[in-house]
Amino acid sequence: DEYKGYVWTAHGRFPTNTPGWWGGAHPFTLLDWSIVHNGEISSYGANKRYLEMFGYKCMLQTDTEAITYIFDLLLRRHGLPLDVAITAVAAPLWSQISRMEPEK
Repeated sequence: DEYKGYVWTAHGRFPTNTPGWWGGAHPFTLLDWSIVHNGEISSYGANKRYLEMFGYKCMLQTDTEAITYIFDLLLRRHGLPLDVAITAVAAPLWSQISRMEPEK
């Protein structure tokens, strides 16, 4: 009763393929984004090195931190639309790609 908000995210989960600790637990938030996923985002090391080229510092050793920064990079800094950023991060299946409109 002491908190007010427009949207609440209620979920608690340790990372699965990186060190499990509360600093990397879900939900992971940054600016206007709250990331919760059920699965594994691979290539933490490669994602971390990529983000460092743009001035980000991944310090929490969790793939969720990296993906949150990637969304910040694509959406806020590069100005991409949300659907384009989502497609860049999680590409459609090959069977879906073949049925997409040419402009996609």
